[in-house]
Amino acid sequence: MEPTPQQIQELRTKFLQKLEQQTPESGGVHPADLAKIKNGDAWLRRFLQHNDCDMKETLDMLWESVDWRNRVGANDITENTINRNFLDGGVLFVRGKDKDGKPLLILKVKKHSKNHGDSEGLRKYVIYWFERLERLTKGDQVTLFFDMADAGLSNLDMELIKYLIGMFKTNYPYFLNFILVFEMPWVMNAAFKIIKSMLPAKGVERLRIVTKQTLKEYVDPENALKCWGGKDEYEFVFESEQLAPPKSGRGDDSRKKVTFAENSHNDMIGDARNDMKATDSMYSGSNLVSITPNDFLNFVNNGSSLTGTITLTNTSDGSISYKIKTTTPDKFRVRPSTGALSAGSTVTITIILQHGYQIPTYSRDRFMVMCLPIESSSMDPQELSDLWKQCNGKNVEQHPLRCNLGAGSWTLDSPARVGSALMASSSTDIDRQLANIAKSVNELKEAQDKFRGELKWTTWLQWLSIIFIMVLASLAYIWDKNFIQEDVCYPHHHHHGESFADMV
Repeated sequence: MEPTPQQIQELRTKFLQKLEQQTPESGGVHPADLAKIKNGDAWLRRFLQHNDCDMKETLDMLWESVDWRNRVGANDITENTINRNFLDGGVLFVRGKDKDGKPLLILKVKKHSKNHGDSEGLRKYVIYWFERLERLTKGDQVTLFFDMADAGLSNLDMELIKYLIGMFKTNYPYFLNFILVFEMPWVMNAAFKIIKSMLPAKGVERLRIVTKQTLKEYVDPENALKCWGGKDEYEFVFESEQLAPPKSGRGDDSRKKVTFAENSHNDMIGDARNDMKATDSMYSGSNLVSITPNDFLNFVNNGSSLTGTITLTNTSDGSISYKIKTTTPDKFRVRPSTGALSAGSTVTITIILQHGYQIPTYSRDRFMVMCLPIESSSMDPQELSDLWKQCNGKNVEQHPLRCNLGAGSWTLDSPARVGSALMASSSTDIDRQLANIAKSVNELKEAQDKFRGELKWTTWLQWLSIIFIMVLASLAYIWDKNFIQEDVCYPHHHHHGESFADMV
């Protein structure tokens, strides 16, 4: 479905509005990504195409993607930041095109060992190639080519394959043309059934199992490596990417530093790329309030819902107003979210996780306790609301809180796991299936090794049997020959030429 200009603009507007109200988990949006959202349509169009123009799903995916990109530093990964052993190993590389003219991102499975010992480095290596392809194709699609020829069980890394598929599903929208699986050994059939189950319906439609005989349906022989039965004699050697020099000038928005307005009372203040682990110096204030807890907001299961509490005590000499904000307001119910406290007074605020939200990810959410000096604690709710709208962050003291899910605070039948929590359950099921298939594959390998040993022993027995039979045959032949010779000689011993009849 091709998005309209109006849909693209709507997505841009909704994202920027959300950014004014919330801060991504990573602490901000990378300047280059924000520039792509503000100044161009191509990236936004891909997100809409990926989600069939469903605006809510598209906005959620875009938000999660820019958050992930900022967290892993996708824009800043270069070959100089990658483990050189990965680059020179040739596990991943780009060569040739499919019949649709899309570049082939080739995973040479036999060159990979799942015991590489550098999971983080491997993920950066994968991101590097995705980013390099993005620059090469300017966002056009690519074909993921699993070269399984001569691969064994020691090469099969389910986590790597899962990560690759996840990149296409959540972080690089509308980027996949085909998944070609070349010369897959029969022993890996079960594993790829699990991989197939991880793919969305559109991904399954793009999955093809090919051999040397059928590859030509998707890749012309001129673009196929010689080891695939094609004509390309290319042998992998890592080649550095030739990057264009960076643009300069006032029009280069990608180089601008993105900050929230200093006097705004958004959820986070300061450089949009700052990590939440920054020191408290990034928040101004005069210690108007004492907060319990002061770092992590702990949730417990009270039988019907997951609930956390914050206790505020006014430690100043005058009255204050407080306001509680969260990065995901639809997810939590805060009571009361705004109020006033006279000097020395205390209030307990209850925060409830709404039913239908996913438990395993809510620890990524943040809360902000904001306090503001006021003239009198007798101000009514409307006056407090107007005050917060007009203050523009001036004299606002801010205290961030992270969420924490304590051990034993929820069970599998907790009501809060209803609805979208099914996605987490599904993910857990997939992980369990992956663990089971890995166990089955290992058992199959052990059985294969045992069978190979037994076959070797049986082969030796067969050879011994053949040799024994040949010896017996030779002895029998010699014995039989001697016996016949002796039998033939008996007539020559008849006395005086008498015949048998004469003797009788």
